[in-house]
Amino acid sequence: MIMTPTLSVIEQSLQEYLDDYSFSLKKDLLHWEAQGILLLNTALTVPKNGSPVAHVKLWKPFTTALVKYLDDTVRPLFVFFGNEAQSFYPLVHNGLCTIHPVAKKYNPDLEINTSIWKAVDAHCLHQNNEKIQW
Repeated sequence: MIMTPTLSVIEQSLQEYLDDYSFSLKKDLLHWEAQGILLLNTALTVPKNGSPVAHVKLWKPFTTALVKYLDDTVRPLFVFFGNEAQSFYPLVHNGLCTIHPVAKKYNPDLEINTSIWKAVDAHCLHQNNEKIQW
């Protein structure tokens, strides 16, 4: 499986957080899902050619309903990557915000706030009685 730019930046951020630069992120993230971690894109489809902006708008009602439902029923820890995702932050009880990982590719001075990984660890410890297995 190919390492996407987004996963590459997440991997680098986790290496910094874990202070382990040999850490390698599994590319499919199924092990995150098994521990209750869901990554959800704000545009679930994008056009082959052209801007994904229209698709973000198309998916917004569905994504809004899903985020509200999850917040009301499961009360997960939401981590919102990037401006579009952060627009959902006011809808949740437990959320964190940081840059979209791809933004770092365009501006190397930007960094994912590594404190989000500490919060994810704490959330998993509370929910599952153990820290997440990255």
